[in-house]
Amino acid sequence: MIKKIRRNISSWRDVVLFYRVLSLITVLPVLVKWNTLPRLMNRLTPQNIQTSKHPAANLSSAKIVKFTDFILGRGVGVWKRTCLKRSLVLYHFLRDVGVPVQVCFGVRVPDAAGKQPAHGRLEGHAWLLHEGGIFLENDPDMTRTYMETYRFPMMNQEDRCGGETWSCAYRKQVTHEH
Repeated sequence: MIKKIRRNISSWRDVVLFYRVLSLITVLPVLVKWNTLPRLMNRLTPQNIQTSKHPAANLSSAKIVKFTDFILGRGVGVWKRTCLKRSLVLYHFLRDVGVPVQVCFGVRVPDAAGKQPAHGRLEGHAWLLHEGGIFLENDPDMTRTYMETYRFPMMNQEDRCGGETWSCAYRKQVTHEH
């Protein structure tokens, strides 16, 4: 494990980044528990973000993803991988290096015929969007089975209902019924 970390750390900046990622993952459960979603997202959104096309941003982005997945891949305690932790950590650090990602939350009703649990319970998922597309997901097709319920930040008016989110679909249904 230590060798794998060492292979991916080539400077003091990498050491600092690794510990920043580790620290956020460690405190994230407390932040999620004690903050409303809008307050949490405002806290996780870096100030003065500027979109970067600099090659170093790509290198930093790759390290952010690698460190996040490495730490969450340990699967123990607060470092257990969940889509919520992964999405929020990547959202924070990618935006910090100038990658304009959005975080999305969605739900779906599990399919009783498939491998998913039945009983009509909702399942939740969190993922990132970049330039309108699903970003850094192992299975984008699975992600598309979720109805988006919340997106942050909303970049334009089309984000509000253009993606036919659950809340938008519900508002349209209620509006047309009355």
